[in-house]
Amino acid sequence: MKHPNILKLMGCCLQLDVPMLVYEFAAEGSLRDILHWKQNKKLSAELRLDIAIGSANGLSYMHSEDIRHGDVKPDNILLSDKSIPKIADFGLSKLLNPGEKFTKKVIGCQGYMDPVFRNTGILTSKSDVYSFGVVLLELISRKKRWNMVKAVASSLNSAIYMRQKNSGRSLFDEVIVAEKDILILEEIGKLAMKCLKERLDGRPGMKEVAEQLVKIKENIVHTTATTLR
Repeated sequence: MKHPNILKLMGCCLQLDVPMLVYEFAAEGSLRDILHWKQNKKLSAELRLDIAIGSANGLSYMHSEDIRHGDVKPDNILLSDKSIPKIADFGLSKLLNPGEKFTKKVIGCQGYMDPVFRNTGILTSKSDVYSFGVVLLELISRKKRWNMVKAVASSLNSAIYMRQKNSGRSLFDEVIVAEKDILILEEIGKLAMKCLKERLDGRPGMKEVAEQLVKIKENIVHTTATTLR
């Protein structure tokens, strides 16, 4: 796979007891590290939107090649020195032959796993869309998946919480809640809710997700330019 938002495979080292894959260097580490460990790293609302767009583009490319990632989460989104997101860690990816939809082994991170996939073993592109919806919530809240759940109640997930409140403002990262950022955050939150729909046919495809994120950015740029006039 060759795409600017997918970590490039450089080669394979066989001169070891265990062969090692060699990938391009992602200087800033994982999105998980930046969101939850490097608190001094400033992430503007615009930068978070760019990270979301790039990540969605990478996943959309994979889906166009009939490849499912299967383990979309902040740990598996790496960032270059210019904060360009790179989809990585394809250990659970599935290259499905025409007509294949099922996998007997349901493996992945529970906090991000599509409940349909977990319950049925049916892995589709919409499974990645669900996981990406959780990633979007982490991007705008800077809270770990389990902290988002805890903020509501242990028995409810963040998607239900946001539907009940009709606004996810209380989940937004307090560092980026300036009035000019609210529109970006709310629109990303609404898109995340679409990705987290229980029914597969209720979720958008990853290409549509990427297009919607770009549209959010274009609308913000237009609104900002109009305000400056």
